[in-house]
Formats: sequence, C-alpha cells, structure tokens
Amino acid sequence: MNEDKEFTISEKNKIFKISFKYSSYKLINSLLNTYLIIGGNTDNLYKSIIFKAKTVMTFNQYKENKKKKYGKNTMSISDIIQMISTLAIQLDYLIKNENVVLLGYNPNKIIVINENIFLYLDNELISIDKNKEILITYPILPNEFFLSPELIKINEIPHLTHYKTCYFSFALLIFYCIFDDYSFYYDYLKNEINLIEKIKNHPIRYTKIYFILSNCLIEDIKKRNIILL
Repeated sequence: MNEDKEFTISEKNKIFKISFKYSSYKLINSLLNTYLIIGGNTDNLYKSIIFKAKTVMTFNQYKENKKKKYGKNTMSISDIIQMISTLAIQLDYLIKNENVVLLGYNPNKIIVINENIFLYLDNELISIDKNKEILITYPILPNEFFLSPELIKINEIPHLTHYKTCYFSFALLIFYCIFDDYSFYYDYLKNEINLIEKIKNHPIRYTKIYFILSNCLIEDIKKRNIILL
C-alpha cells in the first residue's frame, strides 16, 4: 500500500505536534470537534495541531509495539472494535457536519494516540452533493487505498458514485487488521474470494465485528452502513 503521507509528527516533553502539508480545516475539525483529540490547538492556517498525549504512533509503529509486548502484531478483537469506534466517529462527523467523505482507507495514514484512539489523516476529502453522490475526477490506483467495487469498475473520468462507497473500503481495512497482510486484498482485486465467506469460520464470526462487516459489504451501495452496537 502506498506509504506517502501528507503529515509529520514531532514531540517534546509529551507535547505532540502534527503538521500537514496543506491547510486541513475540515480534517482538523473532525479531530478536535469530536474530542478524539482532547485539549488540542490549531494554528490560524489549520496546518498543524498541538496537544498533550502519552504516546502518538503511526499504525505500523503501533503494530510493532504490539509485537514487542505480546510476540505478535495481530490486533485483538477488542483492539479492532476500538479502532472501528474511533474511526467511525471521525467519519460520521465529516459526513454530517462537513458534508465531505473519504474515498477510502490506507493503513499508512492512520495514527494511534495513547494506544486506543485511531485517527485517519488524509486531506483528500470529497464533497457530497445533494443526491448523496461524490464526483471522482482522477484515476485511482489499487495501491492508493483499499478500493471498493465501484471504484475498481470506473472506466471513465469524471465519474459519479454514492458517498457510501467508502464504507466498503472501511470494511477492507478491518479485514487487513484481522489477517495482518494484504493477500486477501490481492485475491479480492482478482475477484477470487468472497469476503464474507472468508470469515464465516473465523472467530470474528461470533463478534459484533462480523455484523459491522456485513453491513459495510452490502452490494447495494446505498444500503451500506457502519452500525456500532
């Protein structure tokens, strides 16, 4: 998956600063107005956030830390549920309050605060029109983020699709956390697997995560939802 990031993280005496390449008004609002980052401050240009925390890690650093502590970097069911919860709060805010949405999720753009607050830092936010659709104006490669079926099938630009296309990508991120590799994604891109069938005999089958995945992967894009129980 593409490792390009549009932010940097610095720290001094447990005061962290996230700096963005570009003004990130709506993205920063999704972090501060939801209180996912508590007590944070931004500059007048909305190009940085400063806040106190015990730890701030990239998603890869978070998994490496898991491996050091427990001998494996696979996330537990409770870890995944916590990730779903905080990322869903952020996404819900962007949709309902800023009228924008993410196109999809790339694990390399996730940071983890205090090992339990997962945030997605991507300034590529797409406006939602009155018909609940978003306009795709440039080609998208499969390694930019987890692609939904709708985005894979685009054969001409510009292209309109329903904003809930991102929910499918959200589900693929969860799959990545469950299996801790991209092999399922490559098989999915080649149309060689049924995603729900892949986890029917997995322990995840008996958790709320399975229910969330089932709702995000509905074929009818308009019926997809992230329902937290």
